[in-house]
Amino acid sequence: MTNYKKIIAAVSVIVLSLVIITTACRHKPVIPDLPAISFGKDVQPIITANCALSGCHEAYTQKSLADYNDVMRYITAGDAPKSQLYKSIISLGGIGTKPMPPSQPLSEEQLKLIYVWIMQGAKQN
Repeated sequence: MTNYKKIIAAVSVIVLSLVIITTACRHKPVIPDLPAISFGKDVQPIITANCALSGCHEAYTQKSLADYNDVMRYITAGDAPKSQLYKSIISLGGIGTKPMPPSQPLSEEQLKLIYVWIMQGAKQN
């Protein structure tokens, strides 16, 4: 199993656990530190391939998502539901869906990686 698949499997277990925990009780879910989601290895490739494109959030524009500092303008570290980037990418259909059509929405695995990375503090790692 590749590292990416191991990370996806671990993140899936974490997210499933969080769903069970949050539906069973009302306190804030605990996001484990491990496996640590890496901005450089896990999150940035997703953003580069799907968001930092010509006509969208390309480098050297006001809405650039080309690097960590650009991305952090849209992140509330430790709180994915309040992060503008996360709110934009989880929109289901219609106006506000990111990435914009004709591009495909991010996969569940990509959404989970970004969610856990934000909840782990959106570190520049």
